[in-house]
Amino acid sequence: MTIRQNKLDFMDDYSDNYLKDIRMRESDYNLIIELLKENIKGITEIDDVYEYMIESQKQIELGINNDDFA
Repeated sequence: MTIRQNKLDFMDDYSDNYLKDIRMRESDYNLIIELLKENIKGITEIDDVYEYMIESQKQIELGINNDDFA
């Protein structure tokens, strides 16, 4: 999946292409999530996936740009 131009595009893509599959596997995902929370210290839920992706992309770009000047 590519990062969408805006949050509305992201939410439409998510609803159209991913939500049905996620709901079908929800009980499996919940088990995995609980195991991760129990076994990995400091793991947290991401409240807003779109914002998380945008911020991560910015950090990656900053890292790449900073490496150019090292």
